Amino acid sequence: MSEPKSVAAIVLAAGTKSEPVSQTSGLAHKAMLEVGGQAIVNRVVNALQAAQLTCQ
Repeated sequence: MSEPKSVAAIVLAAGTKSEPVSQTSGLAHKAMLEVGGQAIVNRVVNALQAAQLTCQ
């Protein structure tokens, strides 16, 4: 098996309470909206980890 790739990643998640999704869900940021029992931002982070990149 080859060495894992080393990549720096920054996950950006922004929004405002005035967005329709935030108003409907009551969450401050739509990235925290749960899909299938997991916050959207967590899905992104988990996907990066599953890609077997070196995390620092």
